Amino acid sequence: MDETIAPTLTGITGAQRRLEGTAPARELARGAVAHVNLTNRILGRATRSVFAGDIRAVMSEAAGFAAWVHADMHDTGTSRTYYRMVVDAARQAEHSLLAACMIGSLAAFEIDADDPVSTLDLLAQARRERGERSPATARAWLSSIEALGHATAHDASAALSALRQAESAVTARRATAPPWPWVFPFDHAKLAGYRALVMIRIAVSGHRGLPAETVILVDHAIRKALAEHAPAIIGLSCLADGADQLFARAVLDLGGTLEVVAPAQQYREGLPAEAHQNYDALFAEAVRVHELDFVESTSESHMTASRLMLDHADELFAVWDGRPARGYGGTADVVAEARARGLKVCVIWPEGAERD
Repeated sequence: MDETIAPTLTGITGAQRRLEGTAPARELARGAVAHVNLTNRILGRATRSVFAGDIRAVMSEAAGFAAWVHADMHDTGTSRTYYRMVVDAARQAEHSLLAACMIGSLAAFEIDADDPVSTLDLLAQARRERGERSPATARAWLSSIEALGHATAHDASAALSALRQAESAVTARRATAPPWPWVFPFDHAKLAGYRALVMIRIAVSGHRGLPAETVILVDHAIRKALAEHAPAIIGLSCLADGADQLFARAVLDLGGTLEVVAPAQQYREGLPAEAHQNYDALFAEAVRVHELDFVESTSESHMTASRLMLDHADELFAVWDGRPARGYGGTADVVAEARARGLKVCVIWPEGAERD
């Protein structure tokens, strides 16, 4: 037993982790488990040696990779077993940064298990473990996971705040190799991936044929409401004249992403001619188009499109005067559907707004 054991075992774990981007989890699992067992046997022989702490740290990292592999295979029971081993070994090794990393990994696992409360509790533990002067990579990664936790709990404001903390840490990071146990640098590209996962998805339903003065009032109100989430917004719109197009343009202007729902093949032709230019321009900027199977643009196709938007949304912006719908599939019907689903509804109808 000598000082080369721990670095050698660490090298094996690092090599396995670098394969995770190119090899499926099921092909990595057997090797990951074998490495944990080997490290555990070596630790058993080294318990009273001066190398025990370093080998415990290796055990934590190796078990962390095994936990991740089994989580990726949806084997949550085995994954949890390894995660318990991970945190215990890191703390016994008295390696605070490693413990923070592994508790953060467990927090990410709880997000996948749809348990944001446990996620945020674990992240609080991880912050205490890492201390105030932790590396920028650790701060950026943990803040990004925190953003996901808040997003899962439908707290958009807290999620955006955590993303801003992550961005600040990424900007402060020096162009050096990431600190162990991180294998890959946490850079702006990584942060962009987390931001995409955190983005709030907002659908719109609203009145058409708005007077010019009301257009100005509604446009201002929509932008003010969206600004609380910008730029982490995915807007969903059918691009009808009026509120739909105002919302879509505001989403894009604030740096968000637009998805369009096309209710029917003849939908565009059913809009007023003066709305076609804006429809085409916004349609061209959409990153995704959801096309329904309807041919004719009818109230049924419109309501079906609204339901599809709600299927994909975290919140509904309703540009609505509060009155009953003038026909099936109107804004009041969409609001009722959203509320029946328990979806958050933001009603936008500023003082002075009127309908034709």
